[in-house]
Amino acid sequence: RPMSQSHQTNGQNVTPGATSATIELRSAVTPANDVDACSKAGRVGPFGLSRTYWTLWVGMLLNRLGGTVFFLLGLYLTRERGLSPEVAGLAISLYAVGGLPAGPVGGALADRFGRRATLLVGTTCAGALMLALGFARSLGAIFAIAPLLGFFTDACRPPLQAAVADVVPISERARAYARGLDDADLAI
Repeated sequence: RPMSQSHQTNGQNVTPGATSATIELRSAVTPANDVDACSKAGRVGPFGLSRTYWTLWVGMLLNRLGGTVFFLLGLYLTRERGLSPEVAGLAISLYAVGGLPAGPVGGALADRFGRRATLLVGTTCAGALMLALGFARSLGAIFAIAPLLGFFTDACRPPLQAAVADVVPISERARAYARGLDDADLAI
């Protein structure tokens, strides 16, 4: 019915002849769980998981191996570079601090620019920074490179995990996310 007089709706005055409007907010990106996993899975590889998954798994392995620099950095800085344990501890702390914002930022970048682009940039930067840290001679360079290395090493993890969700069917995700291999997988 047309509004002929002013009345209140939800505590607000409504003027005669006015129309209501609603604002709908939507994300500009599609969440990872809205992707049809089976269409992107590709051919079946070892243990019943797709070859695409195993490619991602190798990437995760390389990323984790690159993350071991966190543990070996102290030995390298004290034995090879001759730094005191306190200074080496500061460099390790800077590496860890760089990794703190990496998860949320890496996930946001993957949602905004895509998983592949985020992985390529993150992995390339982490590799380059790893080499730069090995060649760094000054303490200032080590302190500048360490947090950046920590950031780019950890920024790859969210897009890798989201990509696994994209390519593995829901029924297989527990195995894909490293729950472990079932005895049936090991029986050949």
